[in-house]
Amino acid sequence: RSGEIIQQITNTCDMSDTPLTPLPVVEMSWKAYRDLHPDGTVAYIEFTNLIEKTLARLMSIEDTHGGDDWMFNTVDLSDERIHSKEQIIGVADGDEAHAYTRAYLAREGLVHADVGGKHLVLAHLAEHDVIVAFDRSRDGELLDVTEVDYRGNTAAHGQLERAFVHQGPMWAVWLHYYPKTELFE
Repeated sequence: RSGEIIQQITNTCDMSDTPLTPLPVVEMSWKAYRDLHPDGTVAYIEFTNLIEKTLARLMSIEDTHGGDDWMFNTVDLSDERIHSKEQIIGVADGDEAHAYTRAYLAREGLVHADVGGKHLVLAHLAEHDVIVAFDRSRDGELLDVTEVDYRGNTAAHGQLERAFVHQGPMWAVWLHYYPKTELFE
């Protein structure tokens, strides 16, 4: 509504520092979406304002996400635990942050992520190669979640509430905002 650029990692408008409430989303392939939402609708929104159009022309997805080169050298690339452009799943609360590689979550299947005051369960659903996150605290109690489906259903605890996690920021960008991140690779 404001026309401002949004800083997704900090969940704020770039110019006014207006805080935004992030929506819990799930990144998935087109095939996974069709399988999980056979009656779903895809909304496509074209870039309409000058800033969006300019950025789209300057930065192609292929150049932005691939290779070793960065268009703008604005982040510290000295942490080489994983490739600087590897996309991670990030959980942050205040200054405390965790980053999870897709390979780690695929290997583990289900992870309890306790970061600051957030108590989440991250699940890699191998059938669709989808990562989902849910709140595992209920009424002040931490739930021991051992299985969960795409919609948050568990046999032991009923349905869990979907939780917001950062899906897909590049490692070097994430580390710029959360330099004390604990990495799970």
